Amino acid sequence: MPKLSPTPKAIARASRGESIPEFVPLPSRTALEFYSGLKRGKLNQLILPCAANGYRPPVKSISLRSRGCLKGKRLIHLRSLLEYLTAQEVAQ
Repeated sequence: MPKLSPTPKAIARASRGESIPEFVPLPSRTALEFYSGLKRGKLNQLILPCAANGYRPPVKSISLRSRGCLKGKRLIHLRSLLEYLTAQEVAQ
């Protein structure tokens, strides 16, 4: 089951006064996202319109893809992700 709170590494960075980035990339298929500990598949459910989220993604993201290109880079708005996870924690 994925963690619903920031990872210990992220908490340690915050306690040292290091700021968190505004946007983070999706992790590779085998890695976990550093700040949330979530896998790529679960993050995709949270940032892309799909049946699982009623076609209204709860987490903000942006796509960096030039016109005419097939590939690009999707970045997750980290604060939006952490606020979503905190709201889920409070709801439980």
